[in-house]
Amino acid sequence: MRYPSTRQCTAALFLLLTSSPVLTCEAECQTGITNAFVGNYSDPVFKTLLFTEKIITSQILSKREIQGENDTLDLLTPFYSALLKNAHAELHQAIFSVFRGKYQRRIYANGTLVGLEVPHGCPNPDCPIVCGTPGSMIHYFPKLKFIVYNTFRRLLLAPTSPDSEVYKQLLASLVRKNSEARRSLRFAPRKHLPSVGGDTNEKLQSILKNVTLSFEYTCGGSGTGKMNGIPNCSWEQEMKNYILTFP
Repeated sequence: MRYPSTRQCTAALFLLLTSSPVLTCEAECQTGITNAFVGNYSDPVFKTLLFTEKIITSQILSKREIQGENDTLDLLTPFYSALLKNAHAELHQAIFSVFRGKYQRRIYANGTLVGLEVPHGCPNPDCPIVCGTPGSMIHYFPKLKFIVYNTFRRLLLAPTSPDSEVYKQLLASLVRKNSEARRSLRFAPRKHLPSVGGDTNEKLQSILKNVTLSFEYTCGGSGTGKMNGIPNCSWEQEMKNYILTFP
């Protein structure tokens, strides 16, 4: 998407120095918008992890570990907690490193500053400049939507690294559960015994590397790399209405 340059902005509004300055999305606004997106994404993230946990349970743990349907997280609770713990700071940085600052051009007459120029629609309701105003986030909502989505995608990936403490805890838990299951089934045929050690690690990595595709599918994508506009993770009208509650 190409953004309009300063010269392409039509019908600029001239503001005298005595006029009110153009407002930006500052502390309360930034916190509110960030929290709203974190709250919205808590459900699709949970559903993604729940689906992933069921795959882990069915493919790695013994049959007696997967009896019954469960809609609460167990194994992946540390993943969910770690993600939510980091979500606000990561998302705040991602959004407001792009949507930042006021759009104001100083106007001089004979070397004297006489006023400021801003496009119509800034700070709201529809500002055609990428800047830190609510109207800018409205105008470029598709850009904002994917900034948020990609941030949560990164947050989902972070704990899946074999070097992360959360991953190590999960692997240790799986190995322990499978060791206990093997002891209880020591007279069963070898092919029916749950795996332990390196085999568990390999299976876990194979499952977790697909977590972002599961997330994509939960958000309305194809689950194969096609976003389809992620309709389930947009909340476009609700978020636009909320953003415009800020001046």
